[in-house]
Amino acid sequence: PIEILARIEVANGESKLTRGPSVPGIKVISVDPDGPAAIAGLQSERMMARMALTAALAVGGMVFPPAMFVAMLAQQSDVGESHDLIIAVDGARTRNIVDLQDALDRAHDGEIVYLVVVRAGRRQHVAVRLPGELPPYRSD
Repeated sequence: PIEILARIEVANGESKLTRGPSVPGIKVISVDPDGPAAIAGLQSERMMARMALTAALAVGGMVFPPAMFVAMLAQQSDVGESHDLIIAVDGARTRNIVDLQDALDRAHDGEIVYLVVVRAGRRQHVAVRLPGELPPYRSD
């Protein structure tokens, strides 16, 4: 994972669309709660449901041994995992961290970038103001 885009941690990943295939993109792992990405509504990975499911299945495995096998599978899968997956920046498709970094390098400090993210299998739009100062307004 690397830190990018106004204090968020990301990694290459993929997500399944509700109606359609899995798409590659940039998985949002953590978001600084006070940063512009969080203010814009970008959501980080949440693993609580996954940990609770794994724990319940592990305890069940003591009574019913096949449940232990299911617990191991759940730990290795995306069950209970929820995160935003960035798939586009300002209309340009982003499939990996290199694509994301290239798109952000073209943006200016203080500018708003428009992200397309996959959240819970659906595409959503998120506007994030990059850190930095906007140039002063001139009415020439």
